[in-house]
Amino acid sequence: MVFQLNVDVAGGETTLWPGRRSVIMKKTVWLAGLLLVAACGSDKGESAGADTSGGGSQFDVAEADGAGPGDTGGDDAGGQTDAGGQTDAGGQTDAGGQADAGGQTDAGGQTDAGGQTDAGGQTDAGGAADAGAELTCAEMKTKLQSDLSKAIDSNNDCAADTDCVIAQTSTACAGQCGQAVNKTGKAAVDAVVADLDVNLCKANGYAGKCGYSTPSCAQPKPACENKKCVYMPTTKPGECAGAQPAGTVCTGGKWVCKKGYFKATAHAKACIEATCKNMQSALGEAIGGVAATVQKCKEDADCIVVPTSTACQGTCGVAANKAEASVLKDSIVWADANICKANGYANKCGYSTPKCMAPKPGCKSGTCVYSK
Repeated sequence: MVFQLNVDVAGGETTLWPGRRSVIMKKTVWLAGLLLVAACGSDKGESAGADTSGGGSQFDVAEADGAGPGDTGGDDAGGQTDAGGQTDAGGQTDAGGQADAGGQTDAGGQTDAGGQTDAGGQTDAGGAADAGAELTCAEMKTKLQSDLSKAIDSNNDCAADTDCVIAQTSTACAGQCGQAVNKTGKAAVDAVVADLDVNLCKANGYAGKCGYSTPSCAQPKPACENKKCVYMPTTKPGECAGAQPAGTVCTGGKWVCKKGYFKATAHAKACIEATCKNMQSALGEAIGGVAATVQKCKEDADCIVVPTSTACQGTCGVAANKAEASVLKDSIVWADANICKANGYANKCGYSTPKCMAPKPGCKSGTCVYSK
């Protein structure tokens, strides 16, 4: 039920029914408001308004708790605001724009519960862990060796000794003598070593848990061998560098074959026992093996016969490309001196020579052959 009020502000009169002046009151707006509330059945907290005939002004009855306008503009419950325009319940904010409940934030934008973050972006519960599992000594040692090896292997290609330098590899895990790397890759190796030192060794307290040691290192001398940078420690006069090859002894600062042993090839480091079988095998490789690499041809004129007799045995020679024959001749000379003569092959194993026809070399199917 709606009652329209016409308010005559200037005369201080209010007319309840348009067209008739029957009841006149002096500024009794509150009484009219109460009558309207009762007539509409409005509860506390609801508003009733009268639209003036001018169409722009309303009377709202919306005071809460009987407190009047001074209660800071709203209810204490139901998700409304009780202080600073903020709320106590319903997941809303009660101080500084932050929330107490419902998994929301209560301080500094951080969360106390629900697996959310409460400090420094770290998790208290229900989420990521505050700290990783502790590494064992074996795990740390394995990671250190693996990461260092990968860094060294990726940065040690070379063409000459001058391409190589020594990178320091000592960390808080252990002292080391360094590793040979190429100049262009040293910075990358240094970065890996620095990272392991800080984030593996120091961060996990390796020395305190696992102990610390450092070897006695000779002054390093980097070198390029087989296109790889290698660590070559310098030695005292008369000492031999590097690990001792099998079957050798140190003499005058060099590893040489001990008595009764020989090197099977000119470039071998290890020495083998000078048995008849071993010497025959080595001689066959020095002559037959090398000859097979120098026998390509296009015509008969490309081929010659190279004598192959040694102090081990007489032979009928072998056909080879004349442009490459010198390689075979050098190998035969080396084998004769270092296999046959040095080890007394003839006395140990006997000596023989076959009957040979006058050699006639030729080119057959692209290969120099010995023809009778």
